Amino acid sequence: MTSAVFEIITKSESVVLDKQERIKYKGKVNLSLTAEGQWNTLSGCLPSMTCLKFTTDETVKRLCWVMVGVILFDDINTLLGQPATFWQHPETADEFNRLTHFFISHGWAWYCVYELFYIGGAFFLARILPRRLGLVILLALILGHFDGGSSWLAHRWHFGTQGMVIYGIILAVILVLSAFPQRSKSNEKIDSV
Repeated sequence: MTSAVFEIITKSESVVLDKQERIKYKGKVNLSLTAEGQWNTLSGCLPSMTCLKFTTDETVKRLCWVMVGVILFDDINTLLGQPATFWQHPETADEFNRLTHFFISHGWAWYCVYELFYIGGAFFLARILPRRLGLVILLALILGHFDGGSSWLAHRWHFGTQGMVIYGIILAVILVLSAFPQRSKSNEKIDSV
């Protein structure tokens, strides 16, 4: 088998490659060449596009878990708040959201599978999108599911407005601790100088 040699010319330099030699192309994608001169991307992306990368932002990471907790709180209340007839006749489900109602009216198992995909998709989107857009999605879902969970507290469990307020205070504390963690003493001294 003959060894094919290819030349890549970038804006800054020219690189000569042997067959299947790996390079880092413009700092974004690992590439290799086949004997036919075709590019194989080792990371699964095309050379002209950047790969999907999970965010390294600690605030987004922490808020993702807050989002999961708030959605689960809403989901658990949704299941526990169903009328007694629901467990034998799921079509009697009590749910305001039309999409969620479609799944829960087919039974609790369908609802749980739907919610797993929903939570997984939301978590994935928030982690791969740019920071600001990820934060928008996180806060929208946290606030939306806060409304869902607090409405169950107020109306189904009869805690009234007090239940909503207490849940709001607990969530606000968790949000502040997650989004704005306490700095170490050494960092505070550096900032004050």
